[in-house]
Amino acid sequence: MKAVTLEATRHIVIQSEPGDVLPAALARALDAHEVRRGFVRASGVLADVELRAHPSDAGASPIARKIAGPLSAVVIDGSVGVETDGLSLRGVFARETDRGLETLAGEIVRAKVMVLDALVIAVGEGNGGGGVTTIATAAAPTAAPPVTSWTQVAQASVEAERKVVEERKAVVYQAPAPVQPSVGLAPAVIPQRPVAKRVEVEELVVLDAGDIVEHFAFGTCDVVKSDGDRLQVVLRKDGRMKEIAVEVLKVTQLPEENGKRHFKLERRV
Repeated sequence: MKAVTLEATRHIVIQSEPGDVLPAALARALDAHEVRRGFVRASGVLADVELRAHPSDAGASPIARKIAGPLSAVVIDGSVGVETDGLSLRGVFARETDRGLETLAGEIVRAKVMVLDALVIAVGEGNGGGGVTTIATAAAPTAAPPVTSWTQVAQASVEAERKVVEERKAVVYQAPAPVQPSVGLAPAVIPQRPVAKRVEVEELVVLDAGDIVEHFAFGTCDVVKSDGDRLQVVLRKDGRMKEIAVEVLKVTQLPEENGKRHFKLERRV
């Protein structure tokens, strides 16, 4: 462990525009102000946030999941070229749900800005040689390698994200067994399915636990409990529990999926 006192610092306040995308927009602002080393503190409201966190299994790869809708950023903390060779942002978020207040945290992979104010503390600048003084070079002076511009870092991040999306689309989906609701489940990757022939159900159909339903608003769900008129289902996209009143819906039977009954639930006209 090494420590050094850095005298030269700058404080930069950045106010993002609605619709900006993190971390690319912040990376461009850092590049414009020639910030190469420092720290970021921010707060605000973000939407469609994709967070990445390490699973409990040692050695397993980090898991990224996307949270739809707005999230209040309790705190956003980041490092600029200190812990990594680029921009790293981590955040703690909160939102109100039907189960009460929910808190989420992780590394920010991508997020759309609704409101965001950031304070950047640029450190270790102005060492007389036109370069950047880092903690490592201050403890043991060596020629520091050139730092890639944040615009290039942002472009590389977008390209890496595009490759991840393509790899996810190539994954063959296997329907999981019915699961108990659990906060924090990563959303299932569901590829496009072939158009199935629908069979209209004329008589009364009683749905049971273990059936699969395609809800017009919630998407694919697993039925965990049924009393004939109301269903308790688990949403595959985020693991939340919902209660559905069947009597107000139109029930259409679909071909079975892995030996399980399969129905489509639509609004009655």
